[in-house]
Amino acid sequence: MYNLPTTVDPNKIFLIKQSELDGRYDPTFYKLKEKVLSNFKFPLEKIGNSFFVKDGDHDKLPANAIADSSNGKRYLRSQDLKGNTIIDENPIFVTDEYFQCVKRCHIYPGDLLFSIMASLGATAIVPESYPICTANRAVGILRQKEKAKILPSFVQALLDTNLGFSLLELEKRGAIQQRLNLSDLAMLKLPTPDIEYQKEIVQVYRYGISKKQQKEAEAKALLESIDTYLLGELGISLPEQVNSLEKRIFTKRYSELAGERLDSIFYASDLMLFYSGKYSSVPLKSVSISFKSGVGAGKQDQAIGQNGIIQIRPTNIDENGLLKFDRNIYLPFEAKADTLDVDDVLFNNTNSQELVGKTAILKEQKELCYSNHITRIKVDQNKLVPDFLWVILNIYQKNKVFYSICTNWNNQSGIGLELLKSLKIPLPPIKKQSEIAIHIQNIHSRAKALQHEAARVLEEAKREVEKMILGE
Repeated sequence: MYNLPTTVDPNKIFLIKQSELDGRYDPTFYKLKEKVLSNFKFPLEKIGNSFFVKDGDHDKLPANAIADSSNGKRYLRSQDLKGNTIIDENPIFVTDEYFQCVKRCHIYPGDLLFSIMASLGATAIVPESYPICTANRAVGILRQKEKAKILPSFVQALLDTNLGFSLLELEKRGAIQQRLNLSDLAMLKLPTPDIEYQKEIVQVYRYGISKKQQKEAEAKALLESIDTYLLGELGISLPEQVNSLEKRIFTKRYSELAGERLDSIFYASDLMLFYSGKYSSVPLKSVSISFKSGVGAGKQDQAIGQNGIIQIRPTNIDENGLLKFDRNIYLPFEAKADTLDVDDVLFNNTNSQELVGKTAILKEQKELCYSNHITRIKVDQNKLVPDFLWVILNIYQKNKVFYSICTNWNNQSGIGLELLKSLKIPLPPIKKQSEIAIHIQNIHSRAKALQHEAARVLEEAKREVEKMILGE
């Protein structure tokens, strides 16, 4: 028996047998492991005992291997796994020739996909009807073995809970870019009730997912109704989008282009249709007090940690034009930067071509400043309701007005200050503007309540899953 010296604090030391080592020698791992795993009532089973574990292609994807969706094979990345499914936002496809060169990484229906880098722990089970695809090295691929003791759906349900997160905390490595090695993933131990009880747990989890999706769909439908309501109130009718070849071709006289831009997208804008309603249109500068862009701030200009003022950037504006604060940059309190006031309209002047022009409005007094990619607009509130301008600029952005008229350079696009000032907007009487703005704010409030309810029902399902796993 080993006796500790009397000078050593026994609370800071623990012993473990060599036979109990799991291929790691960091003491923090074993201390946390003891704390986490001691809660489980069911036997523990390594993932590698029930699944073949591999990852995607380690080579950088060559430019000549990229194909379009009509003749390519889907190439998955960690960001393609979201909400327990494979999403279709900005998908990448590869040529069949490249696809055949990476057969080791092929993904089949029923495989459990697991993000082992970046958004660590995101999962998706490949649907039965999904075409065979492939992935990069950030995606772990778990294929169930015969006579497996663990269901893929159970793994997904468990790892989406706080308990599951604790298990991942045990195995992850890296301080800045956290990751899971394949060997770590295979060694990950999960509490494993019998298959029938696993199915009951999955049923509880999937019910929560279903209710969440239902609430989110209701919220999405509400938000999508905003454009129809706004256009109806303004008396504007936009044509149905037709993508046939003849509809993508238009002509313009050379005399009309003298001294103007020559890019076709600029002239294909639907901007003039927004001037065709029952209210006259005016230049934005005629109903505004000031336009001012913020200051740029590199790493060297930012505050350490959160000891400073949040700087509003394009990433602080979501797809619905609402401010969010999940990815903040801070400037020192003494930085020479303008702060924002309630009812300031924040126009994203520089971004990718698809996103330039998204707009937010500050409705709650906070100490915030803003970057050079944001133009702050202060309106003359005797002529223009700030919330009305907010909804107009966002409907322009959604209908690709800014996409068409922006200037493009170095993989970025922008709307210059003079162009923004000269931009025309329909201008109903001030009372009508307020009525429209209040109605749309109410829609946003109802949608937000549904989104919160969606999050709540899923969290309740996760807590129930945890109780079942812990045998409570």
